[in-house]
Amino acid sequence: MLADGSKVAHVQSSNFISEMVDSFNVSGIQTGAGAKISIIVGRDLISVRQETLISDGAGFRSEVLPEDMILSRHIVANLSIPLENAKSLIQALQTAVSQVEAAEAMHARGR
Repeated sequence: MLADGSKVAHVQSSNFISEMVDSFNVSGIQTGAGAKISIIVGRDLISVRQETLISDGAGFRSEVLPEDMILSRHIVANLSIPLENAKSLIQALQTAVSQVEAAEAMHARGR
């Protein structure tokens, strides 16, 4: 069955996503199947509705006025994770962050 060195194939589901995210919201929820952690991930986008031409004496320059910019959050996924799995995720994230920080520190020292 399972032994040291066993391999588990990764198979992408039909709704698999591969996206860059830079924002998230996390909350706890209670369901009939127990406590879960909900993680909503996305990225912030700025859309420009229009630009305004401003006379500069020699012609016109284009300027985007603050009221013509729209900030929105593109929601990529809403994941619900059972509480025990969320605890394991915390540990995995802490390990990964430590590894990346150590690699960055070595790189900064020129190694």
